[in-house]
Amino acid sequence: MGRKKNTEPSVKPNILTITPEVVADLAEQIRKAKTSAEIDHLERIAKLMSAIAEDNPRSFAAFYQIIHGNEIPAHCMEWVETLYKAHESGMGALIWASRGFWKTTTLSVTFVAYRIGKEPDKSHLVISSNDDSADKVTAAIAKIIEFSDGWKTVFPNVVPDKERAWGALGYEVKRKDWEYNRWINLNTSRVDPTFVGAGINTSRAVGKHPSGCLVFDDIHDEKNSISAKERNGVVKLISDTFMPTVVRKEEVLITWMLGIGTPWDEDDAYHYLRSTGLFLFHNTPSMIAAQEGEKGAVYIDGVANDGVIHRDLIGWWKLLWPSQFGISSTLSARSASGKRGFARMHLLDLKTSKEGGMKYQLFPSDAIDYNWLMGGGVDYASIRDRLSRQELNRDYFAFAYIAKVPTGGAVIVDGVFGHYTQSQADQAVENAQKVFPTWRRAVIEDIGKGEAFVDTLLLKPHLRITPQKSYVNKHLRQEKLLGPLLEMGLLRISDRDSPFLNLLRKSLDDFPDGNDDVRDAVFWATYCFPELRIMPVDNQADPLGGRKIYRENPLLAFGSAGKR
Repeated sequence: MGRKKNTEPSVKPNILTITPEVVADLAEQIRKAKTSAEIDHLERIAKLMSAIAEDNPRSFAAFYQIIHGNEIPAHCMEWVETLYKAHESGMGALIWASRGFWKTTTLSVTFVAYRIGKEPDKSHLVISSNDDSADKVTAAIAKIIEFSDGWKTVFPNVVPDKERAWGALGYEVKRKDWEYNRWINLNTSRVDPTFVGAGINTSRAVGKHPSGCLVFDDIHDEKNSISAKERNGVVKLISDTFMPTVVRKEEVLITWMLGIGTPWDEDDAYHYLRSTGLFLFHNTPSMIAAQEGEKGAVYIDGVANDGVIHRDLIGWWKLLWPSQFGISSTLSARSASGKRGFARMHLLDLKTSKEGGMKYQLFPSDAIDYNWLMGGGVDYASIRDRLSRQELNRDYFAFAYIAKVPTGGAVIVDGVFGHYTQSQADQAVENAQKVFPTWRRAVIEDIGKGEAFVDTLLLKPHLRITPQKSYVNKHLRQEKLLGPLLEMGLLRISDRDSPFLNLLRKSLDDFPDGNDDVRDAVFWATYCFPELRIMPVDNQADPLGGRKIYRENPLLAFGSAGKR
């Protein structure tokens, strides 16, 4: 698909500008104002309105300020300048930006609203990873048009057309300064609604041809980025279904194309868009490495509020939005996202996101059947009483639930963790056996405090437990034995949002830092299904320091290559 520079004038005849009535009304308000503050405010609005009469980055910045009440952040202005430059060159704009940097608010919501105000006869399409996400974007646009006083000041004659459509399946606007029949007749050739959102896998967007904006907003999420196959499916939809829908007139690109998000992997749709050569690219990480003494550089010691030291952040950095995403916010985001997640979502650095940590693959939670064969793994720790919970840095009791996938391998479906008394830990093991109908057993570390716990559980003969010993330290057994299972996808992690799974995914991202207890609970859970990974071989020495060597599943040789 070739491109041709857009040579249309900056203010086209069909683009709405500020009407004389609006200018006269503002002048009258200024004349009647009684205080200097009121006059200053109205004169500021008049100045912004004068800028909005144009159609360029400066005019959008004025619109943004009237709608939101604050100046557009500098990094957001860079995106808008990129977008205008790209459109004038017959290209789209591809913006990669850190989480929390207002990319959706600025571009998918406010910029699309601005284009609707300027060209209400055109159609706009927002594509997100799912319908719910897309609906949130279009609902935000609708609120601006319907309720914003700023909108009513700038575009008083562009109003909702609720007689035709005003909801998630499509929104219509109309010009109230025109007779309705005249407006309808002008739009007879446009079958699409003024604006609509759709998930990338739904049929809602089929057949749409946006003449205004085509926006790809966070088209990847955990579910459609689990594997290369899933990511390739998104790429195919973008290339075959959505990219051909843009509108051209005499070989000039009419549609404003915009892709915004954070990268997931080298083969994702964002990289595909960049590779087409049809998009002008702009990259906005939350921070970039700097040198001491460099202008704007700040030193980060890596110490988070909880006392954890994030060594990957220690050093000098330039923060790209220090007023909103300063050192404290950076450390909080690092704690919440983990090393790999922070590198990907905030530094936009896929290389660093793959360094360290334990690689793992996600499993869609809605595909899990709780009638599959189930079991669990326990990393035991206890407290003497409830007051002991107030003591910091105590080990967690952690209990991971594992299910055997009928088509092969296993998945960690969930679990529990916390500062448990021994009786609460007893009850957790018993509850799992009661809740899951196909429960096989709970595997429990039978060393140290775990020995006493096992002895207690053995007094309850109805409990199905298996004591298991290991003479290898946690980090080593997690890296050498658990790591290959996760990397090869023989053991996967549910993508469900739960306290245990959230902590587990974070601890895998942070390995060798992070929470050892939940990782070890998963390690012990793998013993529920020995056919996954190990078969004992007598009379051989364990290279990891134990009493026996285990013959691994042959597939694990690929995951273990170069590690021993």
